[in-house]
Amino acid sequence: MPTTRASLLLALCCCASLGAAERISLTSLSKGSLPANGASTVRGVSQDARYVLFESRATNLAGLIFPPMPGLYLRDRIGGFTTSLAWFPPFGRPGDGSEATISSDGRFLAFVASNDHVGHDDEYQVWAFDRLTGVQSLVSSNSFGIQGDANAAAPSLSGDGRWVAFSSQSTNLDSASASGEYDHDVFLKDRITGATTVASVTPLGVAGTGTSLAPKISRNGRRIVFNSSSTQLVAGTPASLATGVFVYDTLSGLVSRVDVAAGVHANSVAVTGDHALSGEGRWVAFASWASNLVADDSNLTSDVFVRDLSTGTVERVSVSSGGAQGNDGSFSPSISSDGRYVAFRSYASNLVSGDSNGVQDVFVRDRLLGTTKRISRGNFGVEADGASTTPMLCGDGFAVIFDSVATNLAGSDSNGVSDVFLADSNPPWSESAGSGSPFALWLRTVVAWWRNTVIRVPPRLPNANG
Repeated sequence: MPTTRASLLLALCCCASLGAAERISLTSLSKGSLPANGASTVRGVSQDARYVLFESRATNLAGLIFPPMPGLYLRDRIGGFTTSLAWFPPFGRPGDGSEATISSDGRFLAFVASNDHVGHDDEYQVWAFDRLTGVQSLVSSNSFGIQGDANAAAPSLSGDGRWVAFSSQSTNLDSASASGEYDHDVFLKDRITGATTVASVTPLGVAGTGTSLAPKISRNGRRIVFNSSSTQLVAGTPASLATGVFVYDTLSGLVSRVDVAAGVHANSVAVTGDHALSGEGRWVAFASWASNLVADDSNLTSDVFVRDLSTGTVERVSVSSGGAQGNDGSFSPSISSDGRYVAFRSYASNLVSGDSNGVQDVFVRDRLLGTTKRISRGNFGVEADGASTTPMLCGDGFAVIFDSVATNLAGSDSNGVSDVFLADSNPPWSESAGSGSPFALWLRTVVAWWRNTVIRVPPRLPNANG
């Protein structure tokens, strides 16, 4: 009897659920699955963990490029091959690889590239690339397709690649943009209609003075979180504001401040770029030096918080399973699609027991169970012998990708430089630890890809309550 799609999925799910052990695998690999011979840093990951976008100084990752050169690469963890993204002809050379990103479905890339080939004084603009059709398009243009008259940066893609949030110094992208020559505004591009609107707006609908940058868009495209020094975006913002966290709601067209608690604004600065939105934009994770967002915050350092935009509550997540605040700074939050898990990096040594390696580690907080687990450790629980950074959660939190200079996280790591790793746990981030099979990790990726691609469930539409 022929195997049905449902029965095949059930079989895969059953196989993938065998064992709850955490697994670490090296991801910055060449086409022949050899470790990169140069430092690598993660830039993005699809929600099913199949596609990993990373920047590398290695020269052995893609054999068809001659001469070998550092650049951007895309690793297909199901297919087992790595593709070079070093050049995007004929649209000019890529800019800073740290500003490249990938949509959660893995189809679209967004990046910053120079367009000096068309005589625009070597300006950098935001571009999008469709991996399915091979079509590349300019993002940092106004609603009539006219390119911005200044540099653009920091693209962020919605889950399906339709919307792109970015920052720009341009004054011709929207009639509401009115920042000074050296200020940035945050913009939203609809790649289907071509419309471009400014998101860092005051209640009057015009761009605020000051600089707004580092936008991150929710998977459904409804909300954009960003940093700003503008005191005009939200009424009551103190004149002493240096850097705060704000969110733009595309349904209401209004901006609200995130780093507030019970109507009181944060008493210190937010960490620029250290924020993330859950899939439907309800929860915002961010890092801040403020001490007045939650009770008993007395550690005098940066913490990671989560704000529920529906209830207005703020929760500190860079704490131990027993609730102890970190004894050093925590940064770089990433939040799962459903808002349950938050990954972050921290220098603190008291978030878990036995943390004695003296370097920053990657942790995952389960907001439902109130537990915190260290992820950057070897497959048998050994402490990392080097720092780990840049955590990014996949989908509902079943995996986290990060980079590390540690040499003892995976057996095949022998290059002595920063590499990209993927940690997986089934069920997500249980308290059990141990070794796991690389095949089981690959199989979980196949299951996640099957669920999101072959029998894809349409995403929920933006709503007024989420």
